[in-house]
Order: sequence, then C-alpha cells, then structure tokens
Amino acid sequence: MLIGCVVSDRVVSLLLTGDFAMLLNAGMSAKQALVYNCMSSLLCMLGMVFGVAVGNISSATSWIFALIAGLFLYVALVDMVPTSLLTRYFYDRLHNLLISCPVFFVLSIVYWDVLLETIRQDFQQTFPE
Repeated sequence: MLIGCVVSDRVVSLLLTGDFAMLLNAGMSAKQALVYNCMSSLLCMLGMVFGVAVGNISSATSWIFALIAGLFLYVALVDMVPTSLLTRYFYDRLHNLLISCPVFFVLSIVYWDVLLETIRQDFQQTFPE
C-alpha cells in the first residue's frame, strides 16, 4: 500500500509540474499533453538504450562526442543567442556576457594546454636526452 501511495504521489507531482504543465500552458489539451509527455519519456528510454549500446563501441565515442557538442552549439546559437540579444536592458546584456565568460576561460585553458604541449614536444626534439 505504501508503494502505491508513493507512486501515485509521484505521478501527480509529475503531472502538475514540469513538462506536462508547460505543454498545457502552451495550449495543448490535457490528453494531447499526456500523450506527448509519455512519448517523450519513451523516446528518452529508447535513446538511453541506444546510447548504452553504441557507447560500448570504442571507435564510436569520438563521433558521439562530436555529435553531442554540435547539438549543444546548435541549441545555443540558434535558440539562446537570438533570445538574449532581444533584451533591451543593459543589465540583462551584462548578465548574458558574464554567463559566457566561463566558456572563454575554458577555451583559453585548452589553447594554452595545446600551446605548452607543442612547446614541450619541440623542446624534446631539439634537445634529446
């Protein structure tokens, strides 16, 4: 009986918050929102199974990482950047600029790491032990 209470409480909380509520707010009927929410959950499970199956192939991991990085860049550049540029207030633009600072910081670390590795290899070739 306790398990039934926990499951029913969890189902109700999932239906009233999150994706279901967002779909209802977007104008879908409750039936449509429930169908789309269940379809999204099932596709998520299918994607997990596919990811685990493909993730065990060692030659595919570099392709998977490239695909995922491309998807993140696509979402950022197509959806988030135009929305952030539409702000009229200085503080909002400053906030968006400060959010992107860690990205530039990480890129600079990668650049310096590659540069130092190149210098180390050149040094070892010039002055072998």
